[in-house]
Amino acid sequence: MNIAKMGTQIFLLLITTFTLNATPLINGNFATCDFSGWGKDTDGAGDISSGNDFVIDNSNSTCRAAINVDYFEPAGDPFGTPVSEAFFANTLWQDLDLAADEDSSLELTISFEVTTQGSLNAPFFAADYFFIGLFNGIDYFDASGNVGFLVAPTDITEGNFQQVTYSLADSFLNSNGWSLDFQLLPGWDDDEQSPSYGFTDALGSTLFINSVELLEIPSADSGSTAVSEPIPFMLFSAYLAALITIRRKK
Repeated sequence: MNIAKMGTQIFLLLITTFTLNATPLINGNFATCDFSGWGKDTDGAGDISSGNDFVIDNSNSTCRAAINVDYFEPAGDPFGTPVSEAFFANTLWQDLDLAADEDSSLELTISFEVTTQGSLNAPFFAADYFFIGLFNGIDYFDASGNVGFLVAPTDITEGNFQQVTYSLADSFLNSNGWSLDFQLLPGWDDDEQSPSYGFTDALGSTLFINSVELLEIPSADSGSTAVSEPIPFMLFSAYLAALITIRRKK
């Protein structure tokens, strides 16, 4: 057999052996700088907002999604002009493709950030809040397959960045009808003795979604090994070096 051809086949075999299988998630890092692959919903009515409820933020030279609620002009005046239209909630979601080998596992990594115009010291402060969950059309679930959330409803009282990784339960493998939901909701003053009872504080909050990645991780005995991208590159470099040496000897 031609040595170069044989070397190429060996290299392709190595690349196959060191493949990290990816379960498709469309535009998970918002590299298209739009909402391709994602669904938007305001107050359960679908994609109806003409305000700032869903925008693409590229202030740091890379694009990410921004979900907004409770923004007014002027800020802090609930009788001012609404900039965000959601009365109840804004939801950004994507249907999940959970097809995978039965011996594999699924790993979900989410990078997100929250910010707010409000503070605990602001008069009549009512914290906006958010949650992240796996939705089957009826209830929200956590990574273990129990009713709950990936990130439970959390008040936004200050800026916060997080990157979290979940190993999804085997029950999710090859199941249908699941979506990943990010929901942001305005806080309301529920103190009946407060002069702002029944109103928001009109201080906006934002949930930034930097990236979402869903990976299929092959089992240890499946013949595939999950590795980072530099390994195949190093193998390719080694193959090229060997090929050059062979040609020089010839």
